[in-house]
Amino acid sequence: MTDTVSITLWATNLGQSLKGPQDWLDALDTVAAEAKAAGSDLLVAPEYVSEQWLTYCGPDIDVTQEPAAMAQAAQAIMPGIQALANKHSLDIMAGLMAMVAIITGRIFSPWAAPAPSFSAKCA
Repeated sequence: MTDTVSITLWATNLGQSLKGPQDWLDALDTVAAEAKAAGSDLLVAPEYVSEQWLTYCGPDIDVTQEPAAMAQAAQAIMPGIQALANKHSLDIMAGLMAMVAIITGRIFSPWAAPAPSFSAKCA
C-alpha cells in the first residue's frame, strides 16, 4: 500500500515589511487555508522564514541583535503556528529560526554560537 502526501510550498517575499507577529500569522493563515482547500497535508514555509520578523524591528536594528529579536518573535509566533495547524488540520513546517532556551535564557541559531544573553529591542 502506498500513501500519498500532498505538499504546498509557500513562496513569499521575505523583504515585505510587517507591523508585528500577527501580520505574519495572518499571512500564514491565508496560505494554510488555501493549501488545505487545495488538498494539501503539509505546508512548507520558506527556509529561515524568521528573517521576515526583523522587518518590524525597523531598519536600524544592529546585526548583533538580530538573533535575539528573531528568538523573541518566535516566542510569540510559535503558539500561533500550532494554532493554525490545528485550525486547518494541516502540518506546517516552519523552517529554521532562532530560538531561546527557556531554562538558560540563551539564544540559539543554526548559524552562530549561542549569544551571551536574551535581549532585543523590538516586538
